[in-house]
Amino acid sequence: EKEKDFKDGITKEKAVELFQSDSKSYEKTIQNGVTVKLTQTQFDALVMFDFNTGGFDGSTLETRINASDTEENIKAAFLMWNKITDPKTKAKVVSDGLTNRRTDEIELYQKGDYKRDH
Repeated sequence: EKEKDFKDGITKEKAVELFQSDSKSYEKTIQNGVTVKLTQTQFDALVMFDFNTGGFDGSTLETRINASDTEENIKAAFLMWNKITDPKTKAKVVSDGLTNRRTDEIELYQKGDYKRDH
């Protein structure tokens, strides 16, 4: 669909339809990339991560999960994705918003906590 198709907004039903359609590719990335057994909440957290970053495939996070690495090392791999490029200096800087998003994904992955509270 094209941007002009949304100029007058869309219904909630259409939004859900688009989200479900879009999320299929992220689900496939996780299904194809993860070689260890995941719980539903772990799977959901990784789909959310890939949806938000597009960076799961080939990432340190994928490698650490497949190696059944420690919770602390997996958490650190999520948090590698909390930086933005400062428009003035062009340096990578930590973003509080991205840190909060990664923290919510970590809590879902490690604790099964769907509540977004960061």
